[in-house]
Amino acid sequence: MSAVVPALSAALVARWQVLPALQAITVQGASPIVGLGVPVGGLGDPGAWLRVEFDGSPDARENARWSREWLDLACTRQREVGELVCTAAAQTGDDDVPAMEVVAHQLVDACVADLKSDLTVGGIVWSQYVASGSAQQLKTTAGVAVIVPFTVAYAAPV
Repeated sequence: MSAVVPALSAALVARWQVLPALQAITVQGASPIVGLGVPVGGLGDPGAWLRVEFDGSPDARENARWSREWLDLACTRQREVGELVCTAAAQTGDDDVPAMEVVAHQLVDACVADLKSDLTVGGIVWSQYVASGSAQQLKTTAGVAVIVPFTVAYAAPV
């Protein structure tokens, strides 16, 4: 069991729920909804979402990965390295893909800027950074969505 994943996930959700840069981004007048894990019932109505430990797919499987290694020959100290998958999503009831793509990437950019401002996330980890990301566009008769999973990599003492 990871000693870091639950604490880091909770800290990211708590930080991002009140982050002014995120609250300034709106879709149809509403600020992003920030939460942990798979959203029950899907993303729902048009809007913007930021989820920690969710890769954006209905069958999400690996939303956090971690491993440990000993730091000394006496096996008295360990380091945990891992990754949390987070997802920014923006959807609307029309077909304006470019606008939703801009919003989804603004959400990620706000998270990256926040993480750069506090590399230890309040002392939970030694270091962290956004290691990778991708984007996908979904279009149905109900509108379009742009989903951008991104990975927060970390190293921490355990």
